[in-house]
Amino acid sequence: MSYLSSYLVSKEVSYIILLAREGIWFREETLDIALDLLYDMNERGYFLLFGFCLLPCEFHIILRPERGRGLKGITQGIKMRITKMIKLNKNISFPIWKNRFGVRQITSRDELLSILSHIHGLPKMVGLTDDPKRYRYSSLYPGNITDLDALW
Repeated sequence: MSYLSSYLVSKEVSYIILLAREGIWFREETLDIALDLLYDMNERGYFLLFGFCLLPCEFHIILRPERGRGLKGITQGIKMRITKMIKLNKNISFPIWKNRFGVRQITSRDELLSILSHIHGLPKMVGLTDDPKRYRYSSLYPGNITDLDALW
C-alpha cells in the first residue's frame, strides 16, 4: 500500500475551506502572501500539501497534518499569519475571517480526485479565468508543486 493510500484509509487527509467575512476580498498581493505561506508551512513540516485553490474570498486546501499537529492549529496559523500581514500592510483593524472553517475527511483516491477537480475548476466557475490551468493561485497551475506529485 502506498503512503497516500494509507493516509486516505486512516482518514488523515482533509479538505479545508477557509472563508473570509462578508465584504472581504483578497487582492493579488494577499493571495501571493497566502501562497507563500502555504509553501512555507509545508516546507517547515506542518503538513503535506495535496492541493489548493486560493480564491479572493475563500481558500480551498487539501492537506495531511504532520508531526502531531491538528487541523484547528493549522487553520488558526494560516488565518493568523495572513491577518497579521493584511493588517500591517493595509492598517485594517476589523475581523477578516469567519470563525468557523469547513472540513471534510477524504477517504479514497476517487474522492480526492473528485475534490481536486472541483477546486481546480472554481476559478473558471466564479469568472476569474477562462482556463483553470492559467490561474496561478491553484495547484493546477504549472510550477505549483504539491506533495501529491511525489506520492502519486
